Amino acid sequence: MDELPPPETPHPPSDRRRHPYHMHDMMVRQPVAARVTLTAVREAEIPPLPAEGRVLFTGIGTSFHAAMALARGAQQESAPALRRAVAVPAFELRQDPQGPDGISLAVALSASGETDVTRRAVQALRARNVPVLVITAAPRSSIASLGSHVLETRFTEETSWTHTVSYTAALVAGHALFARWAGDPAGRAELLDTIPDALTAALAVEGRIVDLAEKLADRERWILLGTGPRSVSVREGALKLREGAGRFVTSLGVEEVLHGPLGSLGEHDVVAALTGTPLEATRAGQALEAARAIGAETLLFDSTPGAPAPGAWTVLPLTGALSCVVDSIPFQMMAYWIATSLGRNPDMMGLDDARHLAARGKFGL
Repeated sequence: MDELPPPETPHPPSDRRRHPYHMHDMMVRQPVAARVTLTAVREAEIPPLPAEGRVLFTGIGTSFHAAMALARGAQQESAPALRRAVAVPAFELRQDPQGPDGISLAVALSASGETDVTRRAVQALRARNVPVLVITAAPRSSIASLGSHVLETRFTEETSWTHTVSYTAALVAGHALFARWAGDPAGRAELLDTIPDALTAALAVEGRIVDLAEKLADRERWILLGTGPRSVSVREGALKLREGAGRFVTSLGVEEVLHGPLGSLGEHDVVAALTGTPLEATRAGQALEAARAIGAETLLFDSTPGAPAPGAWTVLPLTGALSCVVDSIPFQMMAYWIATSLGRNPDMMGLDDARHLAARGKFGL
């Protein structure tokens, strides 16, 4: 078997015992990180976009969710290498070093720049003579040292182990990179410059989330619904609720939930839908109505521009692939405030429990 990282004793941050935990600081930092990262990428040296082949995006965990979101965004670009973009988890690239055919450039995402499986995936790509652009908060890390180019996300060092700001800034860096490759067409810069204000508007959902978290803190099973770009946002949101709040959460497509999964729901569950088009909102509304008939609690976060209350949750929604930059925020907030309501430290991912600490010591990352 290939060498695996040795088991390690984790040391998550435990210096805060009450609100504000580090996770809250990280969430609030997102607009500033986006603004500064945009500037950094606009000034950075970037590799040329290959005329042929396709671009591969990779990472693991939250970084893979960012890779998925950026691959979706790339597929909306006009350049052939981007339109054929693909996202592959770093572990799959390690297990199958040959990976997909026709890769002419890889973009590897890692907040810490030290994740073993991503480092080995990058090594495998370089062994195939594939140039690798690394997006990271740690430009002097081991993964960054392997890259042919590095884009540094700014103000994104994560103190909390439940990552938020590094995910958002990685998405911003990727979209700013696409703009550079497209030659910064008219209107693109103006659109990207709206991101920090959109993040600020999204963070204003916190007051509503505090009330919902108090109401739903005892609900241990959650289903998050999202389609298109929002399928990535709810996948990331599910991870935040698992890490920060210790809930059992899965994510499904808006239409997918209607084709069988409703049979698994009961009165102790929560179904939350994230929508961004009128069709999604209408179909999700039917799913939520059915879930309520079963006895489940339901939530709707509608990002459709001009969406009516009470579903509309932000006054400055982003559309298309850019929606991923802001649409995970309600779930970040929900994870944080459920944890706080339960007396759980969201920074530690449950590792203040001796059983979880012992379990985590069985492997290395």
